[in-house]
Amino acid sequence: MNLNQILLKNSHRVMALMLLSLHAFLIFFDKDVAFRQMFYFLSFGIFLVWQPVWRGNQKLSLVALVGLVAIGLFGFFYFNWWLTALWLAILFGLLGGRIFSGDSKKNRLIHILAASYLLAMLLLWVVPKLLKATEDLQAAEFVIFYMMPFLPLSILFIHNTLSLADDSPVVDFFYTLMLFMLAIIIILGSYAIGTLQQVNYIQVMFYTISGMAVILFGLSYLWRPSTRFSGVELLMSRYLLSIGMPFEHWVKNIATLAEHETTPNGFTQAAMNEMMKLGWVSGISWMADETRGQLGHKTSYSTEFNFKDFYMTLHSRWQMSPALYVHVKLLTQIMGEFYEAKRREETLRQNTYMQAFYETGSRLTHDIKNILQSVGTLVTAAQQTSEEDNEDLLKLIKKQLPVLNQRIAATLDKLKAPSEEKKRQEKISAWWKNLRLR
Repeated sequence: MNLNQILLKNSHRVMALMLLSLHAFLIFFDKDVAFRQMFYFLSFGIFLVWQPVWRGNQKLSLVALVGLVAIGLFGFFYFNWWLTALWLAILFGLLGGRIFSGDSKKNRLIHILAASYLLAMLLLWVVPKLLKATEDLQAAEFVIFYMMPFLPLSILFIHNTLSLADDSPVVDFFYTLMLFMLAIIIILGSYAIGTLQQVNYIQVMFYTISGMAVILFGLSYLWRPSTRFSGVELLMSRYLLSIGMPFEHWVKNIATLAEHETTPNGFTQAAMNEMMKLGWVSGISWMADETRGQLGHKTSYSTEFNFKDFYMTLHSRWQMSPALYVHVKLLTQIMGEFYEAKRREETLRQNTYMQAFYETGSRLTHDIKNILQSVGTLVTAAQQTSEEDNEDLLKLIKKQLPVLNQRIAATLDKLKAPSEEKKRQEKISAWWKNLRLR
């Protein structure tokens, strides 16, 4: 087991160590500069090891590397309580977004504990520092100093059920952004109420939490469809599950291509060209049976999809989110079904043609056999006829030769019939295809 696999297996413990070092950084923020800087670098370094954006075996680009170094140096020299609140809001979004994913109950519990710790420290420690209302929560300092660390400590003793083979994306952009904005609203709302009303911080928390509860209750009521309203969920799903164009439009285009293209390879090429029109797609490579193809150029973000004998590798401009992955997988299955249908149609056409060919060959063999038997009968009669019967033999031959000629001509016409029928069908198919394209 290499280092990447060890870190992946114990990623929740690395996250817990990051939260513990962050807790020490928050406690020593105003007390000791040396300890603050030490725990800042410690927490930021552990965050870089744990971060869920880049995978362990993925190389960082120069822009990402410079950006991370700049963030670290900026936080070291210019960190204040506002930047601390922003940093906690970002971590709350990253960790809270995993709660809504399809992980197991233990993994969801891990992220619930981590998000609860961050939200509690945000409301009980960071926001009071912004409002300079620490005296209002002096009674809670014991809980903050000595009880809050038990939340990340408990994560260390939870067994993670994540498989080593699980390399799926771990950041859902929508839920992460939604929870990040929720944390920002809580911070700014508390600061605005505390600054304008000049009330006790406990009242500020009551007003803020009550207001957020009312808003969330209203959203939950509007989220579900009813008899009078289709629901915000349905309205948002129409666009959140879109990959650059409405789902119905994309499926309609694929169905149109399936009608116009008669061969599996032609349909696959046309479908790949249709997918390349999406703005976030950089390149596509595919393999179907013994045929291969490639469009565009490769990137560092590649995702593989397969359906039966249809394999596709999609190169995107950024990392694919779980919702987008499920959506593209569904579209791949649709293309695979159309491809299988085209294969069955082509096989059926070939079988029909071969059946007609064999049936024609069987009939021709029977006709030629009868003709040869007639010729053999005439030859036998000629060999056994005496000189006195030559005139009768000549009359017989003159009578049978036109009949044999007609039978041979009919046999040759039957031999030409399959190719002529195939040409006629090809002309009809081409005419019908051009008519539908008008």
